[in-house]
Amino acid sequence: MKAPESAMIEVHELHATVRGLAVVSFGMSYFALLVFWWIPFGFLLSFAASSLGILSIILGVRTKARGIYYPLSGILISGVAATSALLTTKLSELIFFRFF
Repeated sequence: MKAPESAMIEVHELHATVRGLAVVSFGMSYFALLVFWWIPFGFLLSFAASSLGILSIILGVRTKARGIYYPLSGILISGVAATSALLTTKLSELIFFRFF
């Protein structure tokens, strides 16, 4: 019969701040994708989301088991939102000021 100490599970968790930065980056990037047409706000929100994603990768040891996909997908989605915001700005300027 084994001792009760052998039944304990070793858990190596990251600090809540590091895990939270990755999840906040992911959530903010989706929100930036939803409101990209609010020209300054959508772009700034996507910039903040990508900054938090990069910061969470720098601060924490990210592997597949520890959630590398949250900050990477946050950076990718916020890049799409920032590109959409910039293209919307340029296309609306082109359409409304040159053609009308």
